[in-house]
Amino acid sequence: MRVYTGSGDRSYPWRAREWLRRSRAEPAGPYTLRVHRRALGLLFAVLAAGLSGIAVFSALEGGRAWVIALAAAALGVWMGGLSLRALRRI
Repeated sequence: MRVYTGSGDRSYPWRAREWLRRSRAEPAGPYTLRVHRRALGLLFAVLAAGLSGIAVFSALEGGRAWVIALAAAALGVWMGGLSLRALRRI
């Protein structure tokens, strides 16, 4: 009969826990970091473009939509900056 001392014993089998421990201990190589930075840069660029589109269409709508336009423009500029920073480090 096996005695469980807590939920950690039942969460992952022994081999999975060992694999997780080893995978966290190994540092990522430079190629992996470049791929992740490129993917993040492209993701942020797409988000910045979408938010900029929302800002433009909200500004064209007028009225109270200017609040949405200003917020979307601010977020679009921020995401664009993150995108440029991520893509420059490649």
